Amino acid sequence: SDFRDLDKAASEGNYRAQLALDKFIYEVRKAFNRFIDLDALNNELYGGHGLVQSSLWSPNSSGEVPWPEGFYYAPEEGHELLAAAGIQATEVHIETYVGSHLFDYFEALSDQLAREGITLVYGKEPPNGATTYLMRGDWTVTTGNFGYANISPHLPWTFILLPEHLIKVFWMDIYDPELYEGMCNEYYAMEGSSTWDEMLTHCITLTNMVQKDYAALTRVQPPYFAAFQKELK
Repeated sequence: SDFRDLDKAASEGNYRAQLALDKFIYEVRKAFNRFIDLDALNNELYGGHGLVQSSLWSPNSSGEVPWPEGFYYAPEEGHELLAAAGIQATEVHIETYVGSHLFDYFEALSDQLAREGITLVYGKEPPNGATTYLMRGDWTVTTGNFGYANISPHLPWTFILLPEHLIKVFWMDIYDPELYEGMCNEYYAMEGSSTWDEMLTHCITLTNMVQKDYAALTRVQPPYFAAFQKELK
């Protein structure tokens, strides 16, 4: 049988099938990361001046937790992982929408995956759904990275984890409800923390839960650019 049979059996309440399906999803996500060459993306898009993340969050930030095994480029290993899960790369088809500021990145990413047989179809997010930069005064431009800030490392989880999320990054609520419940419990414990160290402990625990499950991808952060009016003191 293949994953389609597992999916049907799991939907009918078969516990063993659900366990097998969870393992299948995990193996496919892990394989997927072996097809992405972040260093090559950095060189192609940013002339090597971007920052290749080694964690879900930004290096040197309060909540940085390096990947336990690292996300590394090894396409042959990726194909072996897919074969062990019972599928081929040519069976993997992904469709998504991205903001215009990520279009070049996804174009390069799509080219990489296509070389391994994976189809990534992406479209531009509608203008009213994209993130725009707020301009103030004569001219002010600033861009940064999304990740743990040293002053508020709990903030990103507010937007990406809970059921009322603004951005859906994780799908554990669908394929592993018990894991998702545990993550939400960590979030609420983090929100109720009385000290910085206690709060940060829960942040790091959440990150570990995501990274060990291969439930998110790292990426290359573009070089930081800031321009300010010369009268600014």
